[in-house]
Amino acid sequence: MVPADVLLRKYEKNYPINNVIFEEGELSTEMYFILEGEVRIVKKIQDVVQDLGHIFKGQFFGEMSTFTGKARVATAIAVTDCKLICVDPSTFEGLIESNSHYGLTIAKTLCERLSHADEQIKELIIKNQMDQVVSILYHETSLMDQKKKPCDYRMISSKIHEETGFSKEIIYNILSHLQDENKIRISKINDDLYIEILESIERRKK
Repeated sequence: MVPADVLLRKYEKNYPINNVIFEEGELSTEMYFILEGEVRIVKKIQDVVQDLGHIFKGQFFGEMSTFTGKARVATAIAVTDCKLICVDPSTFEGLIESNSHYGLTIAKTLCERLSHADEQIKELIIKNQMDQVVSILYHETSLMDQKKKPCDYRMISSKIHEETGFSKEIIYNILSHLQDENKIRISKINDDLYIEILESIERRKK
């Protein structure tokens, strides 16, 4: 959805492959339409760069700062050589006023992106929770192995709650999920439950 009339108001900008178009935290408010090429959107979360998606010819990106005037919440990188149309907020407003079709199309695209972003956030939260639990499990069971003692389920659950603040329900669900994935084995000895780490959890930890 590249608006042809914008070409009369703004010059095209070319970005070579791997060039950063804008960075997370940057104070810029332009949005971009892709004439040619592909752009990757990434965000740094807990020192890890997460891929949020790719934008292609005919699509737009960078609109959040255009609407809010706030700093960039992600980084845009040219995956290929790119030819873009750079639109400042006032030009964008004029475009919407002169052609309501663009406004409706952009609104629909934004709703789809918000829905996708919500799913990504949920997945990242679950992954982060899982990684924290795996790390604690690996550490505690290693200590128990050195002492040649089995790893008590209640002790592990308490330790996870103490270090993460996760509720009992979240901890139970994560441990059950790890057992379903054959990452751990939960065994009952007499009236007590014990956790045994399986080899596959080491691959997850790495």
